[in-house]
Amino acid sequence: MDSSATGQLQVIPLEEARILEIYTVGVEDGPIYVDNVFQGNAPLTVIVVDRVHTVSFGDVEGWTTPDPRTVTVTAGETLQVTGTYLQPGLNWLPYILLAAEAIVLVAAIAS
Repeated sequence: MDSSATGQLQVIPLEEARILEIYTVGVEDGPIYVDNVFQGNAPLTVIVVDRVHTVSFGDVEGWTTPDPRTVTVTAGETLQVTGTYLQPGLNWLPYILLAAEAIVLVAAIAS
């Protein structure tokens, strides 16, 4: 580690923080980008400074990549963003069942 390195540290009070919670469906650990910068793999929590951001999802072989989302986050807000990866050849039905805090996505084979 270079002890002579310098940089900036920005401290944001919690009540002013803008938080993005990013999830993916279909692919559990899809790659996540915020403003075209790789942040890691889902699920992921990112603290942002500005109000408007573009959340995009990386390509995963064998899956259709979700479209990017432009989101606006206000100070003190936690915003959840979910990208749904689809597998070609399957008809994904948007049945989301909330039971015991679990989300179940039901897929039906296209006929």
